[in-house]
Amino acid sequence: YYPPYFNPGGDPYAGGAEDAYLTDRVADDTIAFLNNYRRDEPFLATTFFYNVHGPHHGRRDLLAKYEQRGFTGRQAHYGAMVEATDDAIGRILETLESRGLADDTIVVFFSDQGGYFTNAPLRGGKGRLYEGGIRVPLMVRWPGKIAAGSTSDAVVGCIDVYPTILELVGIAPQDVGRALLPA
Repeated sequence: YYPPYFNPGGDPYAGGAEDAYLTDRVADDTIAFLNNYRRDEPFLATTFFYNVHGPHHGRRDLLAKYEQRGFTGRQAHYGAMVEATDDAIGRILETLESRGLADDTIVVFFSDQGGYFTNAPLRGGKGRLYEGGIRVPLMVRWPGKIAAGSTSDAVVGCIDVYPTILELVGIAPQDVGRALLPA
């Protein structure tokens, strides 16, 4: 998560600052896109954070905080990684707000699998087909359409995001997944 990054296809950030945390670099790219966005056309921005995948390397300035709370090793790094991701998402949301885009932008956040460590009370975790491995967070921010703090018990999957976006922009859904708009 610090240079040189572990991208087997080549480092897209080669030559950057030696202390640049990858999660921050990815968020910076999204923020740069939003700051250069022309308001006369719609946009789709996807931001894929590597956090909290292994190897677990928390952002250095956050790591001591978790060690002081009694976490050690991977757990301390994991906590710092989660907080770095939260910070990055917060910066992106702040940019949407400052650019006047927040009320016209749907933000979707989800994970690709269950957690790495314990997922109590669920059984299993990442790489397991038990509920702890396949249940993931899915959060949607859509001002004026979804009330803040509301929840849904609908069973959905990552595969449902694509047809949902298609439906939102008026394109006929494909034969994959199902649109989430009713949920």
